[in-house]
Amino acid sequence: MQEHEQEAGPAYPQAAKDQASAEDSQSITEGLTSPVETIPDEKSDVAIDPNAPDQSRKFSKNDEIHMTAIVNGVRMKKNFTVYKSQVNWSRSYWEYQLKDSSGALYNNGAWVRERDLKTESRRR
Repeated sequence: MQEHEQEAGPAYPQAAKDQASAEDSQSITEGLTSPVETIPDEKSDVAIDPNAPDQSRKFSKNDEIHMTAIVNGVRMKKNFTVYKSQVNWSRSYWEYQLKDSSGALYNNGAWVRERDLKTESRRR
């Protein structure tokens, strides 16, 4: 029987391989430099102007308005009168407190966004 011959190839010990790869990575990173400027926390320099005028409102006190409300599980149109108005803390929209026809505040005085309300139009 013939002995199995092994193919001759470069026989590097593992330590030599590790040292060669460490030298390669060191030569690669030597050319790199860290950035001089740091990346800002915010993407732009846009800020809210504290002196900006308030958003204009659609409704005034005692205006007749309507909105959809769920009464006994049924969605229906309810008529209200504007009792108070205020600009939201973000200053981006108006909120209103509403009174119904009996004079009671809607939802115990909860503030309702302007986008949820519509002007009550009179039919001719």
